[in-house]
Amino acid sequence: MSADRATIAFYQGNAADYSARMNRVNGGVGTRDLEEFAKALVPGGRVLDFGCGGGWAARLLAGQGFAVTALDPTPEFIAMLADCAGIDTILGDMAMLPEGALFDGIWAHFSLQHIPRQDLPAALSRLAQALAPGGVIAIGIHEGEESLRDSLGRLYNHWTEAALGKILAAEGVGIQSARRHPDRGFDGRQFSALHLQARRRR
Repeated sequence: MSADRATIAFYQGNAADYSARMNRVNGGVGTRDLEEFAKALVPGGRVLDFGCGGGWAARLLAGQGFAVTALDPTPEFIAMLADCAGIDTILGDMAMLPEGALFDGIWAHFSLQHIPRQDLPAALSRLAQALAPGGVIAIGIHEGEESLRDSLGRLYNHWTEAALGKILAAEGVGIQSARRHPDRGFDGRQFSALHLQARRRR
């Protein structure tokens, strides 16, 4: 279940620019979805930022008192969080997630779509298994069924609510809310953004 090399290479070469854009778009005031996610968590809970990028969400969550673990396969992104209080970092992909680790919340914001399609079901199941009883996972992803590489070389696998919901349900995690809106990627391509929030049975 390895990360896509061409996608990682893009982020390695463009980490500063990409992080600056994400900070402008999201980092100053947060987003509706991050706010709803944080409200659903136990105060001071353990949170995994899966595919953290430059860490805008990890910083905001740590600032709210959550114990954050930020995971990303791009060394340049992990280096940006090296000195941030309240944030532990893991350089790597799903295989580096500590066995037996449990989180009260998992934030997977437009990261799962870069996982090869054949590997996504196992990856999402592994994340669901890392949720503590009553834990919440928030997923942002490009909606649809197509697979493509954008003009920047990044791998994208679009997913539907139904397909993701089926994988989560098999692990005892049920979708509680879904939101969609048009958006535009770093490459300028338009897409339908799907935001899901789901909770594991207590």
